[in-house]
Amino acid sequence: MTSADHSIDLGGLLRGELTNAAVVRASEHLDDCAPCLEELADLAVGHSLLTSASRRLGPAVPDPAPLPPLPTDLSRRRRPRRRVLLAVAAALVVGVAAGVATIGSDAGPDAGGAPIATARLEPFAGSATGVVLMAHDTASTTRMTIEADRLPVVGGGRFYYAWLLDPTTNKMLPLGQIGVGDASTFTLPDDLVASYSAVDISLQEDNGDPAHSVTSVLRASYDSGSI
Repeated sequence: MTSADHSIDLGGLLRGELTNAAVVRASEHLDDCAPCLEELADLAVGHSLLTSASRRLGPAVPDPAPLPPLPTDLSRRRRPRRRVLLAVAAALVVGVAAGVATIGSDAGPDAGGAPIATARLEPFAGSATGVVLMAHDTASTTRMTIEADRLPVVGGGRFYYAWLLDPTTNKMLPLGQIGVGDASTFTLPDDLVASYSAVDISLQEDNGDPAHSVTSVLRASYDSGSI
Protein backbone atom coordinates (compact mmCIF):
# COMPACT_ATOMS: atom_id res chain seq x y z
CA MET A 1 0.00 0.00 0.00
CA THR A 2 1.22 3.49 -0.78
CA SER A 3 0.36 6.52 1.35
CA ALA A 4 -2.50 8.43 -0.26
CA ASP A 5 -0.73 11.78 -0.12
CA HIS A 6 2.94 10.80 -0.57
CA SER A 7 4.93 8.33 -2.65
CA ILE A 8 6.06 6.29 0.36
CA ASP A 9 5.39 2.54 0.12
CA LEU A 10 4.43 1.95 3.75
CA GLY A 11 3.27 -1.61 3.12
CA GLY A 12 6.59 -2.44 1.43
CA LEU A 13 8.46 -0.84 4.34
CA LEU A 14 6.54 -2.95 6.85
CA ARG A 15 7.16 -6.18 4.90
CA GLY A 16 10.87 -5.47 4.30
CA GLU A 17 10.53 -5.19 0.52
CA LEU A 18 12.25 -1.81 -0.03
CA THR A 19 15.86 -1.15 -0.99
CA ASN A 20 18.17 0.28 1.66
CA ALA A 21 18.13 3.69 -0.01
CA ALA A 22 14.32 3.64 -0.17
CA VAL A 23 14.17 2.80 3.54
CA VAL A 24 16.40 5.79 4.31
CA ARG A 25 14.22 8.10 2.21
CA ALA A 26 11.10 6.77 3.94
CA SER A 27 12.67 7.34 7.36
CA GLU A 28 13.56 10.94 6.49
CA HIS A 29 10.02 11.55 5.21
CA LEU A 30 8.42 10.04 8.31
CA ASP A 31 10.42 12.40 10.54
CA ASP A 32 8.33 15.33 9.27
CA CYS A 33 5.02 13.77 8.14
CA ALA A 34 2.50 13.07 10.90
CA PRO A 35 -0.21 11.63 8.57
CA CYS A 36 2.20 9.03 7.18
CA LEU A 37 3.39 8.20 10.70
CA GLU A 38 -0.21 7.61 11.79
CA GLU A 39 -0.85 5.46 8.73
CA LEU A 40 2.31 3.43 9.41
CA ALA A 41 1.29 2.91 13.04
CA ASP A 42 -2.15 1.64 11.97
CA LEU A 43 -0.58 -0.76 9.50
CA ALA A 44 1.91 -2.06 12.09
CA VAL A 45 -0.76 -2.64 14.75
CA GLY A 46 -3.09 -4.41 12.32
CA HIS A 47 -0.35 -6.63 10.96
CA SER A 48 0.84 -7.48 14.47
CA LEU A 49 -2.66 -8.50 15.57
CA LEU A 50 -3.10 -10.78 12.56
CA THR A 51 0.30 -12.38 13.11
CA SER A 52 -0.43 -12.95 16.81
CA ALA A 53 -3.80 -14.52 15.99
CA SER A 54 -2.18 -16.82 13.46
CA ARG A 55 0.36 -18.07 15.99
CA ARG A 56 -2.32 -18.80 18.60
CA LEU A 57 -4.93 -20.42 16.38
CA GLY A 58 -2.72 -22.35 13.98
CA PRO A 59 -2.90 -22.86 10.20
CA ALA A 60 -6.70 -22.52 10.03
CA VAL A 61 -6.31 -18.75 10.38
CA PRO A 62 -5.74 -16.97 7.04
CA ASP A 63 -2.20 -15.89 6.22
CA PRO A 64 -1.57 -12.63 8.12
CA ALA A 65 0.55 -11.13 5.35
CA PRO A 66 -2.24 -8.98 3.75
CA LEU A 67 -2.49 -5.69 5.59
CA PRO A 68 -5.87 -4.48 6.93
CA PRO A 69 -7.56 -1.47 5.30
CA LEU A 70 -7.23 1.86 7.04
CA PRO A 71 -10.25 3.77 8.41
CA THR A 72 -11.67 6.17 5.86
CA ASP A 73 -11.96 9.07 8.30
CA LEU A 74 -8.86 9.48 10.44
CA SER A 75 -10.04 12.90 11.65
CA ARG A 76 -12.62 11.30 13.99
CA ARG A 77 -9.99 9.23 15.76
CA ARG A 78 -7.71 10.53 18.48
CA ARG A 79 -4.34 11.06 16.79
CA PRO A 80 -1.51 9.10 18.49
CA ARG A 81 1.19 11.22 20.08
CA ARG A 82 4.03 12.05 17.71
CA ARG A 83 6.66 10.58 20.04
CA VAL A 84 4.96 7.17 19.98
CA LEU A 85 4.58 7.25 16.19
CA LEU A 86 8.23 8.15 15.72
CA ALA A 87 9.21 5.20 17.92
CA VAL A 88 7.09 2.81 15.83
CA ALA A 89 8.51 4.13 12.56
CA ALA A 90 12.09 4.04 13.81
CA ALA A 91 11.75 0.44 14.99
CA LEU A 92 10.34 -0.66 11.64
CA VAL A 93 12.97 1.17 9.58
CA VAL A 94 15.88 -0.15 11.63
CA GLY A 95 14.51 -3.71 11.54
CA VAL A 96 14.19 -3.66 7.75
CA ALA A 97 17.51 -1.99 7.01
CA ALA A 98 19.60 -4.11 9.34
CA GLY A 99 19.03 -7.51 7.71
CA VAL A 100 21.46 -9.89 9.43
CA ALA A 101 22.90 -7.08 11.56
CA THR A 102 21.55 -4.76 14.23
CA ILE A 103 22.51 -1.15 13.51
CA GLY A 104 22.76 1.64 16.11
CA SER A 105 24.54 4.90 15.37
CA ASP A 106 24.66 5.93 19.05
CA ALA A 107 26.26 2.75 20.35
CA GLY A 108 29.87 3.25 21.34
CA PRO A 109 32.70 0.76 20.82
CA ASP A 110 32.66 -0.20 24.52
CA ALA A 111 28.94 -1.10 24.55
CA GLY A 112 29.74 -4.82 24.57
CA GLY A 113 33.01 -4.75 26.55
CA ALA A 114 36.69 -4.28 25.81
CA PRO A 115 37.67 -4.51 22.10
CA ILE A 116 38.91 -7.93 21.02
CA ALA A 117 40.13 -6.78 17.60
CA THR A 118 40.95 -3.45 15.96
CA ALA A 119 41.57 -2.76 12.28
CA ARG A 120 42.37 0.51 10.48
CA LEU A 121 40.40 1.44 7.38
CA GLU A 122 42.76 2.42 4.57
CA PRO A 123 41.61 4.47 1.56
CA PHE A 124 41.68 3.28 -2.04
CA ALA A 125 41.78 6.95 -3.06
CA GLY A 126 41.36 10.28 -1.31
CA SER A 127 42.02 11.18 2.32
CA ALA A 128 39.26 9.25 4.13
CA THR A 129 40.37 6.96 6.97
CA GLY A 130 38.69 5.09 9.76
CA VAL A 131 38.80 2.28 12.26
CA VAL A 132 36.88 -0.94 12.91
CA LEU A 133 36.46 -1.95 16.57
CA MET A 134 35.14 -5.38 17.59
CA ALA A 135 34.03 -6.46 21.06
CA HIS A 136 32.04 -9.40 22.44
CA ASP A 137 28.39 -8.36 22.79
CA THR A 138 27.23 -11.68 24.26
CA ALA A 139 28.78 -15.12 24.62
CA SER A 140 28.17 -15.80 20.93
CA THR A 141 27.92 -12.41 19.22
CA THR A 142 30.36 -9.68 18.22
CA ARG A 143 29.59 -5.95 18.21
CA MET A 144 31.41 -4.32 15.28
CA THR A 145 31.68 -0.52 15.29
CA ILE A 146 32.83 1.24 12.11
CA GLU A 147 34.06 4.83 12.40
CA ALA A 148 34.90 6.41 9.03
CA ASP A 149 36.49 9.88 8.94
CA ARG A 150 36.57 12.45 6.15
CA LEU A 151 34.26 10.56 3.80
CA PRO A 152 33.03 13.03 1.13
CA VAL A 153 29.33 13.87 1.35
CA VAL A 154 27.51 12.24 -1.56
CA GLY A 155 24.08 12.80 -3.06
CA GLY A 156 22.19 12.04 -6.22
CA GLY A 157 21.02 8.64 -5.03
CA ARG A 158 24.48 7.49 -3.89
CA PHE A 159 25.37 6.16 -0.44
CA TYR A 160 28.13 4.32 1.45
CA TYR A 161 27.69 0.67 2.42
CA ALA A 162 29.66 -1.73 4.65
CA TRP A 163 30.48 -5.35 3.81
CA LEU A 164 32.34 -8.27 5.34
CA LEU A 165 34.89 -9.60 2.85
CA ASP A 166 36.91 -12.77 2.36
CA PRO A 167 39.81 -11.53 0.18
CA THR A 168 40.78 -15.09 -0.78
CA THR A 169 37.46 -15.96 -2.40
CA ASN A 170 36.01 -12.43 -2.81
CA LYS A 171 32.92 -13.64 -0.94
CA MET A 172 31.02 -10.71 0.58
CA LEU A 173 28.29 -10.27 3.18
CA PRO A 174 26.31 -6.98 3.24
CA LEU A 175 26.16 -5.28 6.64
CA GLY A 176 24.35 -1.99 6.09
CA GLN A 177 24.54 1.66 5.18
CA ILE A 178 27.28 3.88 6.61
CA GLY A 179 26.49 7.48 7.51
CA VAL A 180 28.92 10.30 6.82
CA GLY A 181 30.43 11.52 10.09
CA ASP A 182 28.66 8.91 12.26
CA ALA A 183 29.79 5.66 13.85
CA SER A 184 27.78 2.64 12.68
CA THR A 185 27.44 -0.49 14.82
CA PHE A 186 26.50 -4.01 13.71
CA THR A 187 25.89 -7.04 15.96
CA LEU A 188 26.73 -10.37 14.31
CA PRO A 189 27.28 -14.03 15.31
CA ASP A 190 30.90 -14.76 16.24
CA ASP A 191 31.22 -17.62 13.74
CA LEU A 192 30.01 -15.37 10.92
CA VAL A 193 32.57 -12.66 11.70
CA ALA A 194 35.30 -15.30 12.01
CA SER A 195 34.52 -16.68 8.53
CA TYR A 196 35.65 -13.37 6.96
CA SER A 197 38.81 -11.31 7.48
CA ALA A 198 38.16 -7.82 6.08
CA VAL A 199 35.67 -4.95 6.14
CA ASP A 200 34.98 -3.10 2.88
CA ILE A 201 33.22 0.26 2.48
CA SER A 202 31.73 0.81 -0.98
CA LEU A 203 30.05 3.70 -2.77
CA GLN A 204 26.70 2.43 -4.05
CA GLU A 205 24.20 3.71 -6.59
CA ASP A 206 20.48 3.56 -5.78
CA ASN A 207 19.70 1.49 -8.87
CA GLY A 208 17.98 -1.50 -7.28
CA ASP A 209 21.08 -3.72 -7.63
CA PRO A 210 21.93 -5.23 -4.20
CA ALA A 211 25.40 -6.38 -5.32
CA HIS A 212 28.63 -4.64 -4.36
CA SER A 213 29.42 -1.78 -6.73
CA VAL A 214 32.69 -1.41 -8.65
CA THR A 215 33.83 1.33 -6.25
CA SER A 216 35.46 0.51 -2.90
CA VAL A 217 36.54 3.56 -0.91
CA LEU A 218 37.91 2.01 2.32
CA ARG A 219 39.08 -1.41 3.45
CA ALA A 220 40.42 -2.92 6.67
CA SER A 221 41.82 -6.38 7.38
CA TYR A 222 41.35 -8.08 10.77
CA ASP A 223 42.53 -11.25 12.49
CA SER A 224 39.59 -13.64 12.29
CA GLY A 225 41.32 -15.97 14.75
CA SER A 226 40.85 -13.45 17.56
CA ILE A 227 37.03 -13.58 17.34
